Amino acid sequence: MQLNQLRGLNIHIVGLSGAEGSAITEFLWNNDIRSITTHDFCEEKEFVKNFVKFNPNLSAQERKQKLAVFKNPELTKHFKDSYLEGIENADLIFVGQAWYKYEFNFPKIADAQKNGIPLKTIINLYLDLFPGTTIGITGSNGKTTVSSLTHHLFKNTYPGKTYIAGNIDSETQSLNSLTEASSNDVLVLEISNRQLKLLGDSKVDIAAITNITENHLDEHDSFEEYAMGKIKICQGATHVLLNNKDEATLKYSTHITNPTWFNNKEILKEFMLERSDLALPGEHNVENLYAALNILKKLSEENHSQYDVHKLKQAVQSFRGVKKRLQSIGTKNGIEIINDLSSTTPESTLKAIDAFSEKTFSIVLGCKDKGSSYTQLIERLTELQKRGALKHIFLLPGSIREMMKNTPLATTDIANFEELADMLTLDAQEKLGDILLISPSGEKVISVHLKGTSLKKIFSF
Repeated sequence: MQLNQLRGLNIHIVGLSGAEGSAITEFLWNNDIRSITTHDFCEEKEFVKNFVKFNPNLSAQERKQKLAVFKNPELTKHFKDSYLEGIENADLIFVGQAWYKYEFNFPKIADAQKNGIPLKTIINLYLDLFPGTTIGITGSNGKTTVSSLTHHLFKNTYPGKTYIAGNIDSETQSLNSLTEASSNDVLVLEISNRQLKLLGDSKVDIAAITNITENHLDEHDSFEEYAMGKIKICQGATHVLLNNKDEATLKYSTHITNPTWFNNKEILKEFMLERSDLALPGEHNVENLYAALNILKKLSEENHSQYDVHKLKQAVQSFRGVKKRLQSIGTKNGIEIINDLSSTTPESTLKAIDAFSEKTFSIVLGCKDKGSSYTQLIERLTELQKRGALKHIFLLPGSIREMMKNTPLATTDIANFEELADMLTLDAQEKLGDILLISPSGEKVISVHLKGTSLKKIFSF
């Protein structure tokens, strides 16, 4: 798929106010592709409000530029009353990655797909149009940290330009940079299992899978189907990097020829680094560093380039992680509050717990599970509660709360984060421990309980 092949096609874009749909629309429009029809399931009067909500990383100037495109009377827009009108006549449909989770997209989009109309995501545009080296990173846990860390290392050591985009919600989309990029540049893409469903013939140059554990099982018929979906990222890749200490990855790696196994501490010696150079807590973040360094090594071998060891060491030392992943947001009355809202599976919450298991702590769990087994998490919490390391378990509303009520764990229900903030009184440390870990192990926490605000504001930092 090249830009000139898109000209004249009847292109429909679903989800105009979303991060993906808005980026695709602006990019195509800026490249003089006018045969575009856009759709958004909201009232027209609500569009700007929704656009701002779904694009929180944009600056005021960026919002203004994009809205100027969307308000152009020549752009065809369908809102709630005429949503998906004419989509059955499309030559190509761009959808948001989670399009199939919304009833209002059925049956029209599903029928269009059955009738042979191609469905694409923003990932296809990146992979098909980027002129340099593409690095695709996926995995059940850790893909955002590995993507951010890889981008950070390349940005500080690589001679060409480095871009980052895809499923990573801490960054704005980089589609508009595609026309400026050269063959010497690098694009780091975080790719979700939902985006991999529509990967089609698009391919990455370097593929990395951080791990494969139970996740999104509510969207798959089986764990095997989910795992094989992750493996799709390896199709056509020049280099494949896999985690040799991950059980499921080992099982399904038989489908991959000549992978590079990245989970080996020897890579630190090759780059003259120490474990202590990485400021992030937790052994899982050391594994994330191994993955990023092996990606760096592969591209270095590919283009016969050398990296300044001193600059690389500085880059590793200066990396502070990503928002909502073991992010310390402040200390209140002696209790350090850790924002780990992006832990939406029991596996990721277990890793967060292990990062702080030597301290006393309380934890916030809750909202909607994604079909994973919580047995190991419950066993770990029970053990920590028995020996006094885990002081308190707070449960937000949702399926996880109901699940935890059928366990031996002592828990306290809370309605929201504001209620929790009121508990952090002067004498709270004795009751709650040194750390308050907000690691829900379920999804929808941000959309249901933050609603445009932040934990920092709620806890008055």
